[in-house]
Amino acid sequence: MNDVEVQSICDYLEECLFEPSINWPPEQFAERSYSRWAVSEILDRVRGNPEVPIVSTVEVFMAEMTYFAHISPETSAREMFTNAADTAADILSMIS
Repeated sequence: MNDVEVQSICDYLEECLFEPSINWPPEQFAERSYSRWAVSEILDRVRGNPEVPIVSTVEVFMAEMTYFAHISPETSAREMFTNAADTAADILSMIS
């Protein structure tokens, strides 16, 4: 596992995706929450599979989220998965 890349992802979470305020508009609150969840899920996968390159882990997560966004019948689920895929793409561009 590349500690520098993991630290970069953690820094991104804290600096760019800080916790939303309860006073935020519901759409912005949800979007930030989905992004934070995506980063947490990526970090869990990276830490759980240290032998797999981080880039591969993020690419797989992004592909899964894109797939789920396309098959989800509900708009809210599509938005959540699309946001997660976008967050993964941001992380991928940051660590690649």
